[in-house]
Amino acid sequence: MANKINNSIDLHNSRFAVWKNYGEETHCLVLLYQSEWLENRFKLARSLGATWDFPDYHPHVTLSYQVPKDFDIKELEQPDFPFQLEKEILEIFTLKQ
Repeated sequence: MANKINNSIDLHNSRFAVWKNYGEETHCLVLLYQSEWLENRFKLARSLGATWDFPDYHPHVTLSYQVPKDFDIKELEQPDFPFQLEKEILEIFTLKQ
């Protein structure tokens, strides 16, 4: 189920990071940003029983799933445009026993 939303994210305080891909030996490039709206949505989802496989929640956009571990993020320029969230997708997830 998809819900239409209209939430503009200011990327001026964003930062790039290289993370290890969950359960794999490869790394991904992400753009981290602050979003009180997304953090509140995450808290609501958790309070309603949503599962989460990671120790913390960090709003981000994954830009690539295949970057070297030592990728130099200092070479990247900060985005100078707003990021627009347009829809939220909710999925029913059934745990396998």
